[in-house]
Amino acid sequence: MFMQKLRASTKIILWVVVIAFVLWLFLDLGASLTGLGGGQKKWEQGVLAEVNGVEIKYTDFENMINNAVQETLRNRVNKNLTPEELQRIREYSFYDVVRKIKWSQFDENYRKMNFTNDVYTQILVMNPPQEILNDSLFYTDGKFDQNKYIEVLQDPRNRNYVLTQLMNIHVDLVQELTIQDLALSFSIPQKERESIYELENTRFKIKYIGVKAYQIPDTIFTVELKDLQEYYKKNKEKFRREPRAAMKVAIFNVSPSAEDTAFALERVRTAMEIYKQGESFENLIRDFSDDQGEFGWIRRSDTKFDTIYRELQGLQVGDVSGPFRFGEGFYLFKVSNKTKDSIQVKDIYVSITPSENTYADIYRRAQEFRQLAKDMGFEKAAEELKIETFDTQEFNIDGYFIPYTSFRNETVRAFVKESKKGTISEVIRDEDSYKVFYLYSKDKGIIPDFEDNEVRARIKGMYLQDKKMDLIKEELDRAMAFLSQGVEMDSIPSRLSIPCVVESTAYFTAKSVPSQFIGRDIKFSGFVYNLKDTGKVYGPYLSYPQGGYIVKLLERIEPQADEIDAYLMYTTGPYNRIWDFTFREFQQEFVDLKHIKDYRSYFYLY
Repeated sequence: MFMQKLRASTKIILWVVVIAFVLWLFLDLGASLTGLGGGQKKWEQGVLAEVNGVEIKYTDFENMINNAVQETLRNRVNKNLTPEELQRIREYSFYDVVRKIKWSQFDENYRKMNFTNDVYTQILVMNPPQEILNDSLFYTDGKFDQNKYIEVLQDPRNRNYVLTQLMNIHVDLVQELTIQDLALSFSIPQKERESIYELENTRFKIKYIGVKAYQIPDTIFTVELKDLQEYYKKNKEKFRREPRAAMKVAIFNVSPSAEDTAFALERVRTAMEIYKQGESFENLIRDFSDDQGEFGWIRRSDTKFDTIYRELQGLQVGDVSGPFRFGEGFYLFKVSNKTKDSIQVKDIYVSITPSENTYADIYRRAQEFRQLAKDMGFEKAAEELKIETFDTQEFNIDGYFIPYTSFRNETVRAFVKESKKGTISEVIRDEDSYKVFYLYSKDKGIIPDFEDNEVRARIKGMYLQDKKMDLIKEELDRAMAFLSQGVEMDSIPSRLSIPCVVESTAYFTAKSVPSQFIGRDIKFSGFVYNLKDTGKVYGPYLSYPQGGYIVKLLERIEPQADEIDAYLMYTTGPYNRIWDFTFREFQQEFVDLKHIKDYRSYFYLY
């Protein structure tokens, strides 16, 4: 079976951009690939994505997916992949292609690994791929025959397959050796590890005067219109609104057609016919069912199964009945157990899913609408074709959410950022639908007029917040003056004009909460960590916009040397945390899709 597949591989490129990799790895020509497309957009030239200048061709990617699907189905006779399984294959494959390109570029630009081709060839000879090890055609007397494998590698007809395997070996070797180098070179000096432990485990006790801005009533301030106007003039940039856009969108949902329903019904009927010819129900679950075949109990009291229960009620254990239309597909049921009011069944389930032809039909409808929208206007075209449209209203261009769009559709996000007001988008694939967008409003982020009521409310709120913080600073300065004169901290609240508290804390560290009043305030923890002199009063410390504090250091207990030594002897906590973070971030760079040009949503069958 593998040999037949291998022969077929001479007509296709099994992995995406293999030619580009061959140029990198064996001809030293680098990764600068350009296409001749005239005025065509990249996706119109069949480019699925670009990774730092390297083009991933849609046809090559589909060949790769087809190969992966066939490999998955090799032991699943008569059984198709579910849409979820196919999507997982596509997602994994795309990330893997991006990873390979980025690692090859990393090697070309930085690592410059200079092994000869003989090294890669030797690795391939000594480490046959798992699919070959599993293929009985490479066996002699029940054992894997290395000579048969070498004959395949030397056959010129298998050149593409060999080049693909050599590319994989090169990329994997670059990745493995780089990670090993990173691990060997990564270390935290002893002094730094001691400092980390000391920072995280020094304990403090403090007494403080605390003031929260929200406890100061707005009514103590007189707010004149001229004050707000002056504040607005001095702080205009604070009120600059983020860039916004608004679109209308026509949505063409893809749902199964009558032909798709008939196809699913025919499959489940075929399973029933094979069962009647003597095949076991369990084998048919393996070959036909889109679920695991363990439907479970159907109870008389469950009204949604009324019809099915009545049909199955007269059957004996071991009998099979169907097909039944239920949910999103068709079922055959085999009775495996019965009680007075319940029936346990195994099932063969064939889901009703849109076919390639269905996707193509809906895509054509969306294309026809787009062309008409460009000719006569978006809204007129929608009216002409009786297509419902939706309005996103204004949204933040730099935000994460675009109404009527899935969260991760970077194609829509790129369209909004790169297009001018009045532009109609291409047809864009978005989960199980095609969409056409009309960008009818867009701005670069304006400073709203003072007369805007929403802005006026923000101006007043920020003005009052600043006034409160100024007042807190003044009052805490007064409190410091009282303390310098010998006034006890506990008597300070009665001498100030604003609400405040005096509290003492239990022991806390830089990682814990000093008190409920202070809460988790990282900047405050940093302020306290720098306090050294026990009994000394520090402040005022302002935590904008929350409030302010005056702090008296009661105790500072640093870890002793023997405690630090014992900790570092038996644990690598700080080392592991920093290494894990560094390693994850380094690896993420090679699969991150943020900075690639991703055109997948422009392809109707992606």
